Amino acid sequence: MTLGGGQGGEGPERRWPPRRARHREDAVFAIEAAVRADDVRELRCVGELDLAAQKPFVAAVSGMEPDACVLLHLGEVEFIDSTGVLCLLGLRRAVSRLVVCCISPPVGRVLDLTGLRDSFEIQGRRCTSAHSCGGDGGCGA
Repeated sequence: MTLGGGQGGEGPERRWPPRRARHREDAVFAIEAAVRADDVRELRCVGELDLAAQKPFVAAVSGMEPDACVLLHLGEVEFIDSTGVLCLLGLRRAVSRLVVCCISPPVGRVLDLTGLRDSFEIQGRRCTSAHSCGGDGGCGA
C-alpha cells in the first residue's frame, strides 16, 4: 500500500507500512582486557558499542578497583549509541583515571555531538598495536 503522491500531486509516494530497518547480523561487539606490568588495565573495544554490547562491556569492567587506571582503546568501534555513551560515562565514574585513546571517527562524532569530548582524558590518535598507544598516552607517566 502506498500513501500520497500519485495523480493528486499530494507529495511523494510513501510505502505503508514502512520497511523495517535492516539489522546487521554480523554486527558484533568484543572487548579484550589485559593488565600491564604497571597495573594499568587496558580495554580494547571492537565492533558496535550499543545496547547489545552493554552486558559484555559491564561484565568486562565490573570488579575493577575504584583506584584503577584504565586505558580504553576505541579505534575499532564502528558505531556507538546512547547506551554505549552511558557505558563510557559509567566506567569514567567507577575508576580513578580513565584514559581514552585511538578514537574512531564514529565515536569522535558522537562525543562531539553530545558535548562529551572534554569529559574524557583523550590521548593518542592511533594505536601501534592492540595493547599499545605507541607512546602517545596511557596512565603511566
